[in-house]
Formats: sequence, C-alpha cells, structure tokens
Amino acid sequence: MTQPFIPEDRFCANPRCLIGRWSVTLYSAVNQVWRVISAYDDEPFLVAAPHPLCPCCGEHLLTHLEFEGGFAADDSEEQGPLFDFVRHLR
Repeated sequence: MTQPFIPEDRFCANPRCLIGRWSVTLYSAVNQVWRVISAYDDEPFLVAAPHPLCPCCGEHLLTHLEFEGGFAADDSEEQGPLFDFVRHLR
C-alpha cells in the first residue's frame, strides 16, 4: 500500500488575493498535479504545475519559511544542496 501524501500549509503573497493560507497536497507526482484547498470542508482545486500555484491569482504558493523571508542573515555556515536551493529562491 502506498503512503498518502501529507498536506502542507502554503501561503499566497499576493496582497490582492482573497485567501492567504492554502492546504497543498501533491495529488500525482507523475503528472505534477497539486490538490489545493482553502479549508478542509471546501472543494479542492486541482492545479497542474511543477509547483503549487494559487487558484485565485496564479502566484507561486510559498512555504512558511519562504513567506516569512527565509533564513536569518547568518546562514553562511549551512551547506548542502537544500540550502543552496533555498538561497537561490531569494
């Protein structure tokens, strides 16, 4: 049996967007389809994209770390591909 994908909170940084927080789940890893929902009782949107997008405005949905501005200024000691990727997002 396959382990289900775990929902993750993502945030829309567009100030004109009506909904700020979304729950995002990778629906199909093969086809890059995301299940995006504003609240657990609402109907979900299915978004086909390499990364989750806001269904209302089309902006890239950010993780909490990205939304809050990333790492502190003293992150030069952190090494590795994950940290390189996060620094590239700035």
